[in-house]
Amino acid sequence: MNETTSTTAPKVFEIIDGNTLMAQKYEPLQFAVEKILPHGDVLYLALEDNYPRLQDRLNKIKAAAVDISRLKLTTASFGINSGLIEQTHNHLAAYHDTKLIIIDTLEHVRDTEFDKNIYACDYRDMTLLREITNKHKLTLLLIHHTRKLKDDDPLNTLSGSMGLVGSVDGVFVLEKEERTGTDAKPTIANRDTEGFCFKLRFDPDNCKWVFMGNYDATAKKSRAIRKRRMAVSLG
Repeated sequence: MNETTSTTAPKVFEIIDGNTLMAQKYEPLQFAVEKILPHGDVLYLALEDNYPRLQDRLNKIKAAAVDISRLKLTTASFGINSGLIEQTHNHLAAYHDTKLIIIDTLEHVRDTEFDKNIYACDYRDMTLLREITNKHKLTLLLIHHTRKLKDDDPLNTLSGSMGLVGSVDGVFVLEKEERTGTDAKPTIANRDTEGFCFKLRFDPDNCKWVFMGNYDATAKKSRAIRKRRMAVSLG
């Protein structure tokens, strides 16, 4: 995105959830390259990708203009219950200036046992991951999937229980307005601030999300344009 409230990542534990691969793949990478790398290291666990595909994305967002030597990419990882936490602590001991860790996707590192209480399972896994931000001053960003069902509250579209939402510091849900369109509405909910949403547009030439304004204002403007077009067509 072209606008952000801070140039460095605070100490938080957040989930990005989206119904589009553009949301899940380009937005976190763009944020890491443009906003975090100038200030520190980034560890990106790209567990659904391979290195040629990652290099292609970096080329598309013009990452060559930034020193990406501080971007540490990996396509394999241990699970939450089989070494991920220790693996992360070891990495941070070697790269102590790490400001951001991205896990893409959350489901790839969940290897703990599940029982009938899904909420308890979700909360347990998130609590284990929170050990990372409890011990280190950085942001942990989890990429997750939404369910295909529509809901008036975007937070209810997260795949899983409300144990995911209740155990993290913030949630960012990106919904495309049309499946084949380029406009999207991000909804952001944080522990310490009121929730809000705005409008983004995907620029396919640069593979970047562009800030288009507050969602309410943009929606009103779009409705006004449609009304004028309808009046012209009827006149």
